[in-house]
Amino acid sequence: MNIASFLWAMFLLYNVRDYRLLVPMGLCIVVGIEQAIAFHYGVPTNWVDLTVSTAVFLSVFVLSRSIAANLRADDLLSGKDTRISTLLDTAVDAIVIIDERGLVESFNPAAERLFGYTAGEVIRSNVNMLMPEPDRSHHNEYIHNFLSSRQPRIIGKGREVTGRRKDGTNFPVYLAVSEMLISGKRYFVGTLHDQTEIKRKEAELRQEKNFIAAILDTASALVIVLDRHGRIVSFNRSCEQLSGYTTEEIQGRTFWEQFIPINDRPYVQEVLRKLVETRQTGHFETYWITRSGNRRYVEWENSILKSDSGEVDFIIATGIDITEKRIQQQAISQLSSEIMRVQEEERKRIAGDLHDSLGQSLVALKFMIEELRYSNAQNAELQNQCDRINDFINGIVQDARELSHTLSPISLQKIGLKHAIRELVNSHRSTGIDISLEIDEIDDFFPENWDINLYRIIQEALTNVFKHSGATSVIIQAHRTPHGLSLLIQDNGSGFQNNRQHRGMGLLIMQERARALDGNIQTVSAPQAGTEVKVEIPAR
Repeated sequence: MNIASFLWAMFLLYNVRDYRLLVPMGLCIVVGIEQAIAFHYGVPTNWVDLTVSTAVFLSVFVLSRSIAANLRADDLLSGKDTRISTLLDTAVDAIVIIDERGLVESFNPAAERLFGYTAGEVIRSNVNMLMPEPDRSHHNEYIHNFLSSRQPRIIGKGREVTGRRKDGTNFPVYLAVSEMLISGKRYFVGTLHDQTEIKRKEAELRQEKNFIAAILDTASALVIVLDRHGRIVSFNRSCEQLSGYTTEEIQGRTFWEQFIPINDRPYVQEVLRKLVETRQTGHFETYWITRSGNRRYVEWENSILKSDSGEVDFIIATGIDITEKRIQQQAISQLSSEIMRVQEEERKRIAGDLHDSLGQSLVALKFMIEELRYSNAQNAELQNQCDRINDFINGIVQDARELSHTLSPISLQKIGLKHAIRELVNSHRSTGIDISLEIDEIDDFFPENWDINLYRIIQEALTNVFKHSGATSVIIQAHRTPHGLSLLIQDNGSGFQNNRQHRGMGLLIMQERARALDGNIQTVSAPQAGTEVKVEIPAR
């Protein structure tokens, strides 16, 4: 194999594809051919020249390889520069590159939009033109201090700074700076994100928070925020004043363990558990133990705050201290009970007078008329008058008996509540209204002298039906339940407006009677839809 073939093979082997390498390679080939011809014809060869030629060939070959490598590196760098330029141009955030003198080397389109300058206006200028005072005057000093001490204030970190636009307006910007070395030269890359909108929203949220806090702190209502587990997150000034605790003292503590009496805790826990599980808001009443040990009675209304997934994050309880109101209600209830007791006694007295005094007088009058009739048996006209007077007296006796029974049902003491109610219902069947009665054995349900209240509720309800409703049917149900006694009185009459302020004394009397039994009464009615009275009385 001759030298030319060898060189050509080397050329192909190393895949030298740049035409600029052909010149030195060609020189090597010429020298090689010259030496080969001389050797073939026996021409004396200058071994020094051959050695030199060989050395030249090897040197040129190595140089060619180096040039080829550099050319390939240039191609790679050119492609890399293109990719970097594309990344800078398409970046959403502003990117500014400066050298160690603070001069701008690169200013991408996002930076142009952010600051209002074109890249041509900024490149090779000091980056401090993008800053307000005092940062503008001190920026070169910042760079110098970093280069000399290598103690970064912002390099490799991020922080909020103030930028200055071309029009002179200042704006908040988040700046992150990194450092890089290229060919021994130091550069700093700053990535900037406009914080204007974020700051605006933060200000709005802060204003809204302060507004809500001001309302809560000035509100007379108790407002307490719990997490889903019942731990206290915060409560307002009214809570602090009533409880004697500050928010900081009780934050993180469980609501019922901190404020609720031991006996009431299971009830409160169950209320909150149902609130979290069902998302149904409601209200409850409970005692609240203050720091000084006093008990305040609080009525609570609950609402919830949900997460994006629909889970309950927080419970907001709004309460009103009804201690004084409850004391007044208890006093009124006691007074009402006393009034009703006196009323019943007075009814008994009047009923007794009607039964005894008036009844006896009427009976005596009947005897006198009978004697008059007997002594004037031949006087037909007088006989007729005596008959009419007797009928009239019988009517008075019947009315007196009914009035006496209404005032004080004697059967209630003699035969018990259940049969007294049956007797009351039967006495109204003559009105033509269809009355359906379902009643359990309830004679032993009430303490002594309490049964009169249930009797009066039914009596008053029936009176309202017969006088005002125009109903054709009435359903009465009295059943014992696991929790006490349930009474239902339902008619198909004309009904009334349920939100009417003044519903008459009858309903007020029934409410007072139910309250005297520690029960509650609910009246549901609508025009032409009848009326439904429900009474729930707890077991004692």
